[in-house]
Amino acid sequence: MAAAAAAAADSTSAVPPAVVSAAEDTLAAAESVGDHLAEMVAAAGEDPDAIAELPPLRRARAFLAMAKAAASLFAGRQLSR
Repeated sequence: MAAAAAAAADSTSAVPPAVVSAAEDTLAAAESVGDHLAEMVAAAGEDPDAIAELPPLRRARAFLAMAKAAASLFAGRQLSR
């Protein structure tokens, strides 16, 4: 009975199920990026020379990736307010 009520509620929702699913996928991806960014920052804190030892182009790409990830997370946080 509860499943039928949930299905009925979903069919009358103003938000299409595909949109809800896409939003859930986006949230999961953003959380994953946040987790990986935190791991990368922690690893860089443990061994600051690890990034310094990278070739210049790879070092630049690492910093650019971190900056893009951080900017995306902050932009998402601002939109959710």
